[in-house]
Amino acid sequence: GKPGHRADDDPAKFATRWEQFSTRTKPVIDYYQAKGRVIMLDGSPSIQEVHASVLKALQERGSAEK
Repeated sequence: GKPGHRADDDPAKFATRWEQFSTRTKPVIDYYQAKGRVIMLDGSPSIQEVHASVLKALQERGSAEK
């Protein structure tokens, strides 16, 4: 298929994925966000730009390996 296209990209299957995200993933994100452990980044730029953003964010937090 096309890059960025999922085999399950249709409204009914999206609803199932959203429900799973809401009940399984979101509570974990909320838990760590409340503890200040979540870094929000824009994942839409190129892989290289996202990688650089991740490294920068981790360095700012003092978490990146040198």
